[in-house]
Amino acid sequence: MLCLLSLHILMFTLKVYDSSGNKFSYSSYIKCVSDIDTHRLSDEYERIKTDRDNLYISELEVKYTASRPSEYTLYNLILNEIEHILEYDDYLASVIDSRNVKSSISIFAKDEYSLRNEEKTREDFKKLRGNQVSYSGTCGINLIAKSDISDVIGLILITIFAVSLITLENEESTMVLLRSTPYGRKKCAYAKYSLGVLLSVITVLLLYGYKIILIGLTYGYGDLHSSIQSVLGYESCPFPLSVKEYLFLYAVLKILIYCVLFTVFFYIATKFMQSGKVYVTIVLILGISAVFYYGIDRHHWLQYLKLLNPVALLNTEYLITQYKNINAAGQPIGYIWVALTAAAAVTICFGILGIRRFCRHFASQSRLAANVRQKLIDRLQVLRRLKYIFRGKTALFFYEIKKSWIYEK
Repeated sequence: MLCLLSLHILMFTLKVYDSSGNKFSYSSYIKCVSDIDTHRLSDEYERIKTDRDNLYISELEVKYTASRPSEYTLYNLILNEIEHILEYDDYLASVIDSRNVKSSISIFAKDEYSLRNEEKTREDFKKLRGNQVSYSGTCGINLIAKSDISDVIGLILITIFAVSLITLENEESTMVLLRSTPYGRKKCAYAKYSLGVLLSVITVLLLYGYKIILIGLTYGYGDLHSSIQSVLGYESCPFPLSVKEYLFLYAVLKILIYCVLFTVFFYIATKFMQSGKVYVTIVLILGISAVFYYGIDRHHWLQYLKLLNPVALLNTEYLITQYKNINAAGQPIGYIWVALTAAAAVTICFGILGIRRFCRHFASQSRLAANVRQKLIDRLQVLRRLKYIFRGKTALFFYEIKKSWIYEK
């Protein structure tokens, strides 16, 4: 786990600091942004565009980077960011007032659902009237929220948690010892599940906390109080959020999604009780989800398979900032609400099933005599618990933490 976390730190650090080839450094970006007069964005746009076009024509020296290719890339990004700000009011007006909403929002036909979808889109974006966007250089926000190797590492880590808490206990014959405690199997299952959720939360805080800190030290966040629609590519976000509120919401949703995925992995571990089978099953689920997510068009009639699967939920940036309605019994409902409802249902169902499965599983299912003996022991254990009612309590949850991180066995 330490190796995986170190790999995450290394990969993201290289991504932020890499200025080789046609890439530019964060210091070049900051310097270029600081030279822009935000009160004269239209004039600044023309000036930077002229500098970019003359970069290879004249003998104009590079101002911000070490080479012409990287300078050209920097100018392109800055121009796209400024153009995004200059065109946002027209974009918002076209969504609200036009009878043909932009295809980047939805594609409308003439059926009843499409008319409802079109009307809902207008109503949602009317709430953003008067929303002020401003240019402050928010490239760092994109770097924080963009899906990358961090999600892959996070998935590997929560898989390790599920396997370590369940299947390794069974394979190393320590599960019987845990089930022999006065509190029985149910509280042991609750402790393991709670510990896994806690570790999932810590994983998100470590992975994305580092990204937020590093971006703050390099690119910066721009104006944290500006509208989230000020960030390049987030113009279709239907929520009146500031950049600071968006980062907080992003972190909360990321934590919830990781907890949902751990719940599913926890159930898979209790179902198979063998590490090899658990790894294969999780890889198959994620592989099929990736095929659905990248292979199905967002407007296809199979969009449910594309948008409601683990890989899609991991793309938290899309969940918040891209407007999308889903057809639920003929009614258009926001994608984020459908996704959160599905995630809550999956967490409750698989959480209950995983705990019940853990309580019902026997370490020696291949031998009937052992099963019978275990059942008798379980029945006697109920009677023996009476003598422990007035004794001191055992914090099994914290013992699980101590065992997992210090003693391991």
